Amino acid sequence: MVERRRPMLAALPALVAGWLAAAAAQEARPPAEALPQPPKAGAKALPWEAPPPRVGEPILRPPGSAREILERLDIGESQISSFFNGTPLTPSEEDVLVRILFRLPRIGLDNLQRWRQSKVTWDQLAAAPADHRVAVFHVRGRAKHVARQVLLPGQVELFEMPAFYRVTLDIEGAPYRAVLLARRVPAAWKLDEPIDEPASADALFLKVGEAGAENPPLYFAAGRVAWLPDHAAPEHRVNAGQVALARLGMDASQWELVRAAKGGGLGDEDREAFYQLLAAVGRPGAGELKAAEGQMLNVVPLLQHPENHHGEVLPVAGVARRVMKVPVQDADIRSRFGIDHYYEIDMFVPLGNQKLHIGTAQGGKPAATYEHDFPATLIVRKLPRGLSEGENLHQSIRANGVFFKLWGYKSEFAAKFEQVQRAPLFVAAEPAIVQVENAANWVVSALVMTAFGLALAVVGVIAWWQRTSDRSAMLAKKSLAEKAQLPPDFSRLS
Repeated sequence: MVERRRPMLAALPALVAGWLAAAAAQEARPPAEALPQPPKAGAKALPWEAPPPRVGEPILRPPGSAREILERLDIGESQISSFFNGTPLTPSEEDVLVRILFRLPRIGLDNLQRWRQSKVTWDQLAAAPADHRVAVFHVRGRAKHVARQVLLPGQVELFEMPAFYRVTLDIEGAPYRAVLLARRVPAAWKLDEPIDEPASADALFLKVGEAGAENPPLYFAAGRVAWLPDHAAPEHRVNAGQVALARLGMDASQWELVRAAKGGGLGDEDREAFYQLLAAVGRPGAGELKAAEGQMLNVVPLLQHPENHHGEVLPVAGVARRVMKVPVQDADIRSRFGIDHYYEIDMFVPLGNQKLHIGTAQGGKPAATYEHDFPATLIVRKLPRGLSEGENLHQSIRANGVFFKLWGYKSEFAAKFEQVQRAPLFVAAEPAIVQVENAANWVVSALVMTAFGLALAVVGVIAWWQRTSDRSAMLAKKSLAEKAQLPPDFSRLS
């Protein structure tokens, strides 16, 4: 009997382990009611039962509001509702604000633009702030004051930003004043001093401020405050072209990022500026982007000090050698600006009598020298009739182009001098074709007609002269003949 029990005792640990494993698996398994069950024939779904997803339909849907994205990023309803109306910003509210500013880039500029509240007035917002908390509003007006608020060392390390900015702004067309709490502001704006600059922002509404005022301030969280200058400011490198572009909706502070990029190709630093400019030149009213009357393009200042000329409208004229269509794959650009492609035109612009030496001679090699013309790039929204994509073209074109930047790319010519090709990059809506060949044909035709007329005149003179000579000869011959027919006169012989 003892020998028969030993196997059972020996198997007991294995049986216990099996029971425990089965129990663990049963606990880990979702409840039966949570598992999708095939519907019974003719049975109707209960009100609390969600319909099963259709084949091919994604279970995850795109977010429908900024609040939903913030909740996914661990900023829940309890934190959002911690903003109390009728008081200044408190330290606890500031902590939530910093978390929102840290997560704000994750929302996306395309979503902010799409979720703008266009049917809610400022009076309605001030009357029912809780109904619109973290909703997106496009705030536009004149900035009156900017202050910088430094974060605590622990916050700097955690949220990867040293400070945020408090911009006081008078809302356009409304008696309210907004307080924009922003990650970035234009570097040209003076801090802690009165200013008066046109500005705008897509911002999340947070709360209504101090209740003592007749029209209390409205607090918002913003990523970047856009600058829309209404006059040129040479001390801040704001020229007439940038002012015209600001009227078309381009943020002038984006040129600060272009200057910081310091040439090179198109990168993340100047991506937003490039597409804002490309969108601006295609909007109604862009016809005001014209170069000065009689102005000629001179590339030398653009090559020497490009930072002083960003945004200038210049007369770009030359010979297009290559036209390439560039598709835009970024969904946010396609959504915000409606741009799904543009055209890159590689061209040569005339230098006149100038001769340019780029770089310095090294190792006995000469510097790159350009005579007669210089390479340039023109980016356009569309092509005119008569100009199409292709290589090895030779078509004269012109455009009122906005100077974007001096950029660099690889070329066979520059590679001979161990250099990267530097070229000015311009942006325009559409170039125009210059009919140089027709003009040349007209000149040639005029010369041919003049020569033909002179030839006819010479032929006429010769013919007249010949006719005159023939007539004189005939008269002389007739006179001799008449003399020969007269009888001899012997009267003098008597």
